[in-house]
Amino acid sequence: MDFLPAYELVGHEEARREAWILHGVFGARRNWWSFARELVRRFPTWSVVLVDLRHHGGSQGASPPDDLNAVAEDVERLALARGRPVDMLVGHSFGGKVALKLLQRGRLSPRETWLMDANPNLGPPQGPLRELQPAARVLAAIARLPQPMDSRGLAAGALEAQGVDQLTARWLATSLVRVEGGYAFPFPIPRLREMLDSYWDFDGWGCLRGLGGRECVHLVMGDESKHFDAPARVAVENAVANKYLISHGLAGAGHWVQADQPDLLLQLLAPSLVLDP
Repeated sequence: MDFLPAYELVGHEEARREAWILHGVFGARRNWWSFARELVRRFPTWSVVLVDLRHHGGSQGASPPDDLNAVAEDVERLALARGRPVDMLVGHSFGGKVALKLLQRGRLSPRETWLMDANPNLGPPQGPLRELQPAARVLAAIARLPQPMDSRGLAAGALEAQGVDQLTARWLATSLVRVEGGYAFPFPIPRLREMLDSYWDFDGWGCLRGLGGRECVHLVMGDESKHFDAPARVAVENAVANKYLISHGLAGAGHWVQADQPDLLLQLLAPSLVLDP
């Protein structure tokens, strides 16, 4: 049987429109649950589908290959199984490039796609520079942990001791699951590494240029985010000037836009959530 990712519907099945949210690497659908609940409370004609991407949360057991194309196929398969159009597509970080891959494949036709602090840049080529990327360092730190561990607190402390910042370490520890003998991460490390390599190898700007402005794509950048350096912000300005992209800054937000400034983010989305007659 073809793999179907786990998901949760927030709101009513009979809602007129659906927004699909794709989380970032090491995350899960629960990262966006509070935001989704508030969205459907304010805009009850919408429901939200929160998807666990392969090897995250409840989406375990997917077969190789583990690249962006396979992740996109998972989402397409789930959309087909649900039998509803994807009216709005939202991708955070890693999930942003999954959203771009979905647009490139052309099998879903969202009215709008929102990239949430998702940098479209190519990553560094294979080699030492790639190993210095924050996600690569986090993955290496998780791989070095002795598992299972006695508690989430011990796991967070062990990650901090390897140089993972405190907030990230504590957030990662929430992903631990109970196993015999304690707690362990559910991530299959080599397969997540393949997903990350595919993410870095995907040229999101090339994808946007190839779409030629045919799709309505928004990019939300946290004003305090470290995921967009000066050259990346110049690339955003160029894409806006060439009408490939609509960009928005989010004051007071870092990378976790939905947690840092949920009200401001909903205000940004609001014009797109007001239905036509």
